[in-house]
Amino acid sequence: MTAEEADKLLELMARAKAVWMVPELLKLAEEASSPTDAYAVVLEHTGKRKKALAARWYAIAQRTFDPFIVGATSRYLRTLKNAPQRLRILLTTPD
Repeated sequence: MTAEEADKLLELMARAKAVWMVPELLKLAEEASSPTDAYAVVLEHTGKRKKALAARWYAIAQRTFDPFIVGATSRYLRTLKNAPQRLRILLTTPD
C-alpha cells in the first residue's frame, strides 16, 4: 500500500467512524452488497442519516481496498483510546 492509498483509507475511515465504532452497525455495513445498500440498511435500522452516510463511506472503503485491510483497520482503531482524536491527528497535514 502506498502512502497515498493509506491516506485515502484513513480519510474513508474518518468519514465512517460513526459505523466502525458501533459493532452492530459495522456488521450491517460489512454485509451490505453495495455502498447504496449499506446506506439504506443502516438508515432503516437507525433512522439516522449521519450513521447511514458513515455506512456508505465504510462500504466504499471495502470496495476500494481489500475488505480484510478495512476490517483490520477498524479493529485496530477501536482498540485505541480516543480513536477519533487520534485519527484526526493522523489526517492533519503538517504545514
